[in-house]
Amino acid sequence: MSCGAVEWHEEEQLDRRIEQALECPCVDDLKSGPCGELFVTTFTCYHKSRAEPKGCDCLTVSLAFAECLRRHPEVLDDLHKADEGLALPSAAR
Repeated sequence: MSCGAVEWHEEEQLDRRIEQALECPCVDDLKSGPCGELFVTTFTCYHKSRAEPKGCDCLTVSLAFAECLRRHPEVLDDLHKADEGLALPSAAR
């Protein structure tokens, strides 16, 4: 396999892993909420980032996502409420 083909294959695998991660029900609320598009863009950018430190090339979209969350605090409130139902058993604390 040539270098270009290897890079293309690795990129394709990464795209599949990102897609699978975004299919997780645990992020459904983020994806379907008012900041969903920015969440997906930020998540994808971070995972595809090759910059050092990782993700620093995603600053603009990350800040836009953070601003969206600031404008829509109900998104985080809903996530916190969902987390409350996932309390660790006392033995794990």
